[in-house]
Amino acid sequence: MHSCKLPGQRSGCAVLDERPCPLESEPVDVVVCTGGPEAPWDRGDGATCAVTHRVPLVMVDADQADPLVNFAEAVTTEERAVETVEAVADAPLHVHSSIARGVLRAELERRDMGERGPHASVEVYRRGGRLFIELWRGAELSPAEAERVATHILQAVREHDTWARGVDVVVHDREKAAI
Repeated sequence: MHSCKLPGQRSGCAVLDERPCPLESEPVDVVVCTGGPEAPWDRGDGATCAVTHRVPLVMVDADQADPLVNFAEAVTTEERAVETVEAVADAPLHVHSSIARGVLRAELERRDMGERGPHASVEVYRRGGRLFIELWRGAELSPAEAERVATHILQAVREHDTWARGVDVVVHDREKAAI
């Protein structure tokens, strides 16, 4: 676990206190920001940076009027914080996966392959600060076509998220192990 703000620190931003930003120096998969009536939000606490860096944000005891609530992957209570953070960390990234599915759909339509057999699918996760793209190849894509589509998906996802430490792609055959 890493923190933008340490006890006794002048600001809520590591960089402003001449420390490395955890989002740029450590593998971060979820940012958790705590607040509430007795702990007002500090925009330097990592929430804004999480949104900018495309890292899922979990807000704990957040004021529903806080504009960052609209960008949070989840808003939860202190009692449910651990399970919420674990669920967000394990789940596909919604926006990244939507971009990947859009590219897959466009590639299948462009090749007129949308109606053959079990359909291909794709999800994007964040693991160890890296993006992990998992493409499941259906009968409509040959292994070579799936690799080409995976390259296009990687390009689109990377264009959306330039902050991730890297991108890994795995192409699975629906009936066999990864290829």
